Amino acid sequence: MKKHVPWTLEERIMLASICGKDDALMADASGVHKHKTRQERFKWISVRMRGENFFRISEDCRKKWNSMRDIVALIRDKCERSGSAGYFNMTTEERKEREVCTTFERPLWDAMEWWRLKASATCDNTLASKELGGSGFGQGCEGGCTDALDGGAKTRRTSSGRARSEATTSNVGMTTAMADSTTKLCDGLDRASSALARATAESAAMV
Repeated sequence: MKKHVPWTLEERIMLASICGKDDALMADASGVHKHKTRQERFKWISVRMRGENFFRISEDCRKKWNSMRDIVALIRDKCERSGSAGYFNMTTEERKEREVCTTFERPLWDAMEWWRLKASATCDNTLASKELGGSGFGQGCEGGCTDALDGGAKTRRTSSGRARSEATTSNVGMTTAMADSTTKLCDGLDRASSALARATAESAAMV
């Protein structure tokens, strides 16, 4: 029977950071990484984890990332909406009342900011997650997102029978949203690196 080894905070922060890098590479239309399958991408993530001296197989990385993502999505939906005090301003009892994880660490929350911003942008701009780089992570979005921009493009048939888009304004809006999302992703990755550095320093200080 395989022995279960709990993930340390440093491992989880590193996983979040590497998944963010994978997502950024997937958004590069000209990159080789974009053609990797989901399985190949988690193998890539596992290799990068080993490079940081965290030894986890690709399947473990996949399961842990999905778990982290689901926990953060639930916290965001139940504790971070307008009018809420915010997860890290709530007591343990208040977190229990909302039926969310009561011990989620702030450094990991910060490290996953890139994913939270991306998921939020997906909802706010009513874009399918595949439109934001096709990450394969966190497909779908709570809140009933649609697969297209509001006021979607009208199409007409040309003489050759091919459909052409007449929604120039929508295309401009989508381009702007993509650029904004990319900027936020870079900011989120920077915060992930900072969170990892803080966690590593705190761990060293405790030894």
